[in-house]
Amino acid sequence: MKAKKYWIVVGLVLVICVFAYSVTEDKEALSSLAGLKGIYVMVEPLPEWTKQYGLTKNEIQTQVELRLCQDGIRVLSKEKSDQSMGRAFLYVNINAQIYKEREECPVSCSLELRQDIYLARDRDKFVGGVATWDMGSVGLCRTNQLPKFIKTSIDNLLEHFINDYLAANPKLEIEGQK
Repeated sequence: MKAKKYWIVVGLVLVICVFAYSVTEDKEALSSLAGLKGIYVMVEPLPEWTKQYGLTKNEIQTQVELRLCQDGIRVLSKEKSDQSMGRAFLYVNINAQIYKEREECPVSCSLELRQDIYLARDRDKFVGGVATWDMGSVGLCRTNQLPKFIKTSIDNLLEHFINDYLAANPKLEIEGQK
């Protein structure tokens, strides 16, 4: 009976994996990317145990920044971002839990574009670090595949972000091709 429940849970997680990517059709989320001249990348610290699987915060930070640069999106330092209008930053969050007895690891990855905003109902009310664009995924992988699984998940989320960013800033796409 336990084995049957286990496989039902595994099946549900796999189904969720296939359908986990939310599609950014929200015009407000897309329009919130328009006019951004660059973004800072902030990766949430990973649990200490991920190092034994060869996965570090710096590695994810480099992966994200490199991919953004390759697609023509300017990456800002924290200092430059803090000085820019809106202080936009791409927040990367990875959560994973290892079940050694099953050699499996459920994983969730998310990207959020956060920026400072003023409330429409009261232009004097400032709110910092609000997520104006977000996307996430969940999945289940073998523990020995953890780094590859996470990097692939982040890359897939980045693909959506970059497409939306370039759609909201078409002039940047043309400039990046010169």
